[in-house]
Amino acid sequence: MRYTETAETARDFATFDRGTATARDGGLRLLDCVGVIVGAIITLGPLAATALLSH
Repeated sequence: MRYTETAETARDFATFDRGTATARDGGLRLLDCVGVIVGAIITLGPLAATALLSH
């Protein structure tokens, strides 16, 4: 009886951990995308301004 309970608990924790890890990975991926976009704006902003002003 105790073995079965332990196995079920372990399975629940494994499922929970996988769900949390998936959510965490998704959040990091989203943050990476935002970071890339912000980085591109910061990098290209001055270049675009210089190009517009030089015309």
